[in-house]
Amino acid sequence: MGLFLNIQAQEQLLGLNQNPEIKKRKQLKASQEIAVFLPFFDDFKQDENFPNPNFWSDDYTFINTSFQKFPANIGVATFDALDENGEIYEHANSFGFIADYLTSNDIRLDSLDKENRVLVVADSLYFSFYYQPQGRGNAPESSDSLVLEFYSGRDKIWYPVWSYEGMPLDSFYVKNQTYCKQVLIPIKDSARFYHPDFKFRFYNYASLSSSIQTSWQGNADQWNIDYVKLDIGRSRNDIYSEDLVFVNPPPSFLKNYRAMPYNQYKNDPTNSMADSLHSIYISNLSALPYTAEYRYTISNQLLQDSVYLGGAANINPFIFEGYSTFPRFSDPKVISFFSLFNEDKMEYTITHSVRTLDAEFGDTLIQKQSFGNYFAYDDGSPEAGYGLSGSGNSAALRFKLNMPDTLTQVQMYFNPTVLGNEDYFYLTVWESLEPEVILYEELVQVSLSDDASGFISFDLDEIIVVSNEVYVGFTQTSDANLNVGFDLSFSPQESLFYDAGDGWYPSIFEGSLMIRPVFANYKGDETLTVINDEDGVQIYPNPLKSGNLTVAVDDGRNYLIHIYSLLGKLVYSTQFQEQLNLDFLKEGVYLLRFENQISGEIKSQKLIITK
Repeated sequence: MGLFLNIQAQEQLLGLNQNPEIKKRKQLKASQEIAVFLPFFDDFKQDENFPNPNFWSDDYTFINTSFQKFPANIGVATFDALDENGEIYEHANSFGFIADYLTSNDIRLDSLDKENRVLVVADSLYFSFYYQPQGRGNAPESSDSLVLEFYSGRDKIWYPVWSYEGMPLDSFYVKNQTYCKQVLIPIKDSARFYHPDFKFRFYNYASLSSSIQTSWQGNADQWNIDYVKLDIGRSRNDIYSEDLVFVNPPPSFLKNYRAMPYNQYKNDPTNSMADSLHSIYISNLSALPYTAEYRYTISNQLLQDSVYLGGAANINPFIFEGYSTFPRFSDPKVISFFSLFNEDKMEYTITHSVRTLDAEFGDTLIQKQSFGNYFAYDDGSPEAGYGLSGSGNSAALRFKLNMPDTLTQVQMYFNPTVLGNEDYFYLTVWESLEPEVILYEELVQVSLSDDASGFISFDLDEIIVVSNEVYVGFTQTSDANLNVGFDLSFSPQESLFYDAGDGWYPSIFEGSLMIRPVFANYKGDETLTVINDEDGVQIYPNPLKSGNLTVAVDDGRNYLIHIYSLLGKLVYSTQFQEQLNLDFLKEGVYLLRFENQISGEIKSQKLIITK
């Protein structure tokens, strides 16, 4: 079903109605299918979010590192209720339907490419894969299932060979004592399957929430598969691979955030850094222990910053002991802060590497740490949607600053709902929740972004100077689900709060609400003289705290000056003057329009007023 929690509850998590990564990165399918010789192997470790057309003939599943949870290897193919365009299937319903397919290209089981001979049963052909229900997504119901079929080119028929009923991941773990289970299937029926057009396919049965409100229906019933392998020379004991791999995206180097304004970071870099990188998961998929080395390297556009050397340690097989627990690998220290530059924004590259001592096996992960002008707990990719099931209910996300700064904009990520989401809500900024002190409130409308990031930006029409802490969020005007993006990969400590009418409480969900406050790097308590010179117009100081605004424009006597709020309301008009006393205006952002009375030419400038 599509809900993470019963609809009666006030605070809800909902499966996605649209996959943003698929919408952003839709690629062309191969012009024709490519016949594959043995061995067939795909571990889904790739940049694209679609199945590799060298192996697969369709692109319904989502290739990702987001929905996996404690996998054997990084990268999975996720089955859900979304089609190849990232939309809920048109035939989706609450009773059960076939959703995603993952179908191989034709596989040559009539012969062996390298040996140029006919494949026979004595070659011992086996098919294997890992699977898990739910992952970080929504648990499939017991009436849902994941199915595997083999295709006979001789009979022109798909034969079912394996299936597994849906269940929550924690129930799956109790039953199997692992979060991802490997399946090994011998293929011995040579008459039926040993043909040049053998294929296999997975598909899932899914079901949507039966909620009457379409705004509360979403993606559901996720399954993950990984490490799909078809080859000869195997046996029922062939459950190992000569591989040493990372299994999850690396955590943030920052103590509290995924991203923060660069000026905020530079104000206190030491205390902004995490003490260590919790949960670097490394998996040895072989049958024997490996002695390996782990390191990470931090660099930027100008130089190599620092190198962490984790030393050498034995990593035992995953099938016996799970991930490496050697502290210098699994919980490496953050050895220094990022080097500082006189820039407004910066990006650093962290390269994680694990290798056996002979360098025969290993893996590499690349991580980016960007600093701009916003705070973020999320990684930019939602795995669910967040909403409150009551009009007047509020949610607030807390942000702590290293120094005073000016809040100018709020960015929010909205997931689409089944029939679209155009509800109004109050964009709200709080100074505190207990007592509740509202700094800003504006009625705005949900909209979906065409921007590559997927975030919608709301400009504030008032300046908000934040000293050390601020809460940013929303108040609902209806029972409809706003469906704000929710990142399940990072859970900051007590940052999200909600009020369902009886006071503020910490959220019951682990994850990050995708709301980002944007700051302008102006504290309001300093004297700035910024001269804006655009379109032949100069105004200064800007921001203006008090006193006169100086205005300069060629042929100024021909101009009228109109001042508008960001909501488009005209608040002041005058014939051109070189000195404007604007003490009567409230704090906020204003638009100055200079209208030439002779030519009709219009020039514009943005002005910030602080008090």
